[in-house]
Amino acid sequence: IVYKGLHNIDRPDFATAGQNRKSVGVFAFCGALGLLTLSLIGGQLFDNIGPGAPFLMVAGVNAVILCLAIYVRKKTGYKSPKLR
Repeated sequence: IVYKGLHNIDRPDFATAGQNRKSVGVFAFCGALGLLTLSLIGGQLFDNIGPGAPFLMVAGVNAVILCLAIYVRKKTGYKSPKLR
């Protein structure tokens, strides 16, 4: 839902201004919640495992996100306009 709102934010025929503001607000809230959560977990890892552990955690999270992005791109059949 958030992606659709942000993806079409410049199309006035897609959503009202109020819906666009809500989408951006939800996107910002989820991002802030993720930062707080990763900071808390990263701090615990730093204290309990070592100074490199938070970086490995973030690398792991980024790897999962990359895999999900590749999966979604293949599932939807999306092709970049530059590659068409």
